[in-house]
Amino acid sequence: MKATFFYAIICLIVLMLFMLASGCGNSSDPQTLESTEPNNGQEIVIFHKPDVPNRNYAGSESCRECHPEISQRFSSHPMGNSAGMMTEELLIANYNEATFETVDHTVYQAIKTPGKPVIHREQKFVRTVSETGSTDDTQEVYYQHDEVVNYFIGSGSQGRSYLIGKDDRFYQSPMTWYSLMSHWDLSPGYARDNLHFERVITDGCLSCHIGRVETQETLATSYDEDLKFQRRILEPAIGCERCHGPSADHVQWHQKSRPSENSAHKDPILKLSTLNYIQSESLCIQCHLVGKERILRYGRTEFDFRPGDTLEDIWLCFIESSNPSALEQDAVSQVEQMHQSVCFENSSGKLNCISCHDPHGLPSLENRVEFYRTRCQKCHSSETSDCGLSLTERIEINSENSCIDCHMPAFKAKDVPHTAATDHRILKRLHDSKPERSVSKPQLVLFNRAEERVPELSVERGRAILMSIYAQQNLDQYLASVALKQLKKSQVHFPDDPLLMLHVGLTCILLQKYPEAESELKQLSQLEPLNEQAYKQLGLIYHKTNELQMGIDSMNRYMEINPWDRAAYGRKIHMLGQIGKIEEGIRQANIAIEKFPDTWQIHRWLSEAYRLLDQPALASKHEDIYQNTKPHAID
Repeated sequence: MKATFFYAIICLIVLMLFMLASGCGNSSDPQTLESTEPNNGQEIVIFHKPDVPNRNYAGSESCRECHPEISQRFSSHPMGNSAGMMTEELLIANYNEATFETVDHTVYQAIKTPGKPVIHREQKFVRTVSETGSTDDTQEVYYQHDEVVNYFIGSGSQGRSYLIGKDDRFYQSPMTWYSLMSHWDLSPGYARDNLHFERVITDGCLSCHIGRVETQETLATSYDEDLKFQRRILEPAIGCERCHGPSADHVQWHQKSRPSENSAHKDPILKLSTLNYIQSESLCIQCHLVGKERILRYGRTEFDFRPGDTLEDIWLCFIESSNPSALEQDAVSQVEQMHQSVCFENSSGKLNCISCHDPHGLPSLENRVEFYRTRCQKCHSSETSDCGLSLTERIEINSENSCIDCHMPAFKAKDVPHTAATDHRILKRLHDSKPERSVSKPQLVLFNRAEERVPELSVERGRAILMSIYAQQNLDQYLASVALKQLKKSQVHFPDDPLLMLHVGLTCILLQKYPEAESELKQLSQLEPLNEQAYKQLGLIYHKTNELQMGIDSMNRYMEINPWDRAAYGRKIHMLGQIGKIEEGIRQANIAIEKFPDTWQIHRWLSEAYRLLDQPALASKHEDIYQNTKPHAID
């Protein structure tokens, strides 16, 4: 009931935001080009895609020659170890005790063999039950699924997750190493929803956890032409150029004989001291602020941020407006907490991450307390302010007289990514940490009043997409109908926007407006021949409208681009059965269970298919696997 009420309030607020949006936007935006075109006697503002950002990278190793000390320090920073290849010297997990079992008798094991790739193994066991009803000690393996691990994600200070590469895509392993507890367990979220080896690592994930990713697309000139798609990791860990910008021109400038100081040819590297405080903060919050939803600006990709940009140049980041209870319960990011602090407010909004954090290195454990005390005393010097407690009282609370351990304590370790690990509200006293529960309704707003710096039409576009997302998540047809009107309104100004096309298609499907959805998604597939969602959703439409061969063709096209979607296999197999192509369905089903051996639904379909073909032995085999691998709630 509480969750339903909260969702209803969120939907209401999202709708209200449209009524309040008028006059909030800034018409001048350096990231988006505008033109006016006549339309029924009126001038219509048309947005054009921004220029492709600078990609002239040199790589972090090119910095080491001239900046050895900083490079060395950064190599021990968590960001400098945010990801890496599975080489022996970088492995930190315990592979001698690398097996655990879940409540449904699925066993996971990490296997490290000298000279061979690391393997993550998933095995499904079914215990034998005796005639008396007691469980026997013997177990039968119903399937075994092995995957080679290519990369790790995480510095290891808290833990490490692992990436598996398949067909230029990356997926998360269900196994994670938890450093603080020194043991292996399911990856975050897997206890609730085990996606096995199929949790897709999106471009949004890659752009923040990986230093540099190359994406290449060869667009087709016709619908059925062979397509090539490539995504590869060029630099696993976060590197110098993520904050200092692409440096190839800078390196080349230094390698040549330098021009005189009076020359017009200056060092082309971005000088961070020239950034305003919003640009400076954006260097950190491009990754350290996720919010409730981040909507890409028109013409942008997850890899487009460059130092000097602001967050809203690339994304519209929607957060929940000030809510003391949420802030108190570490349910939001450290950035949001910091923005609610008195320290931030008294700095005229100029306090940011590097006011306290050294971006190139962490203080040693021995120097940690003094390091952060020095940061605090930049504003709270002994001459101008006092802690309020005597030294004796402070030492009774914390033997090291630590400012941060008292005013910014760590939260209990938890399995919720992208939320605060330490209390960044910077409270004066711990017993002040429980404000009265807010009775105001939660609102979704743009972070740091971004609507003041973004064109109003771009803000409306983002809010329309936001409504569509909430409508899809909650199967809310009323919200979908409102979203559809706003999406179409935005399409007037962004006529070739693939994200708008996709959401028009999705909302039309939810509203069962299938011809309109089909038209929009076909247009999307022509605009972006590699847009897999266009083909997947077309396949869904044709299945619902009983145009089964067209549905199969669309799923085939989708699976050429993404061959690792078990749901797509299931839908395609079902349609093949519906048109009587049982043998082809069986062939596809066997391919599917080879890829996804835990797919109990396909075993059930195979059991029925073999029964139709009068092959009782095979029907019984797959029925047995289905009965022993289906979730306990399925009867």
